[in-house]
Amino acid sequence: MSLNFSQLSQLDFFEKVCCKGFSDACREYQFELSDGIGFIQELQKSLGFVLFEDSATSCDTLTSEGSSFLPSARKLIDDYTFGLLDVYESNQKNDLLVVRSTFSYGKNLLLPCISKIAESSDLGNVGVDLITQKRLRGTDNAEAHVLFMNYTGNDQLFFDRKWTLSLDQGLYASEGYLLDIGNYPKTPEDLLSHSILGYGDVFDRDIYKSLNWHLSGSCGLCELEPSILFSSLSVITAAIETDLGIGPVINAHIQFGHKRLFRILPDVDGPNIVLDFAVRKRIPPILEDTVQELSKLMLERANELGLKIMF
Repeated sequence: MSLNFSQLSQLDFFEKVCCKGFSDACREYQFELSDGIGFIQELQKSLGFVLFEDSATSCDTLTSEGSSFLPSARKLIDDYTFGLLDVYESNQKNDLLVVRSTFSYGKNLLLPCISKIAESSDLGNVGVDLITQKRLRGTDNAEAHVLFMNYTGNDQLFFDRKWTLSLDQGLYASEGYLLDIGNYPKTPEDLLSHSILGYGDVFDRDIYKSLNWHLSGSCGLCELEPSILFSSLSVITAAIETDLGIGPVINAHIQFGHKRLFRILPDVDGPNIVLDFAVRKRIPPILEDTVQELSKLMLERANELGLKIMF
């Protein structure tokens, strides 16, 4: 069977549905249930047979063809995954550690730890690629040895999750903004008279719904319309620091040396954001000690900041 990378991801999702159940597999891939159904239906179309008896609704019961195909799917996943890792390893220097992270956490958590490692080891080069990535993008991350981001979908083909940070959010404003507006909000309704910052753009706001918890009213706030929209966690924090209005900030960011911000409605928390520390399934022996030391230093740093760690 000849596969493209999209089909490989579909196979991996199919295998996770069989092992963990449809709902948990969708959660791992950050899919809505309808997305998961569509993923399975695309795979069935390319295979030419039906995998689940209920593939139009929930994908819970395997057909006889689906049961027979599952061992082959697992072998295809392993063969293609490790084949691709072979390709990346052949194109890399053996002493080059490649780490990928979201920008803010790469800067504030990873870089101090990598600096310590660079000072104390004989590692010739340390490559750090700081990116913000939420959606599946083929094999973009497969060349890395360590990920520190919310990893889903394709990343799970190549990486094992070691631990996860759970980060809660709140609403914040700068002292300058509060002084200018002259009205400190004490209730959700008070926010209606303020400049409220949100995520997204005017063309497609659906993909930002989970980040715009403060606009939806799902956390006890009134229905709000954003005054300005941004599409980056770091940029929206910088906008709040620049006195542009009230907006959502991950509470841990306040410990990263940002200008002083004030928590608005401190009893209201937004949904948690998770960041996974994941290590590639196959690490060159020369880098194993460095990756282990990086994980240890990162855990120490997270504990110093009082961040919630889940294993």
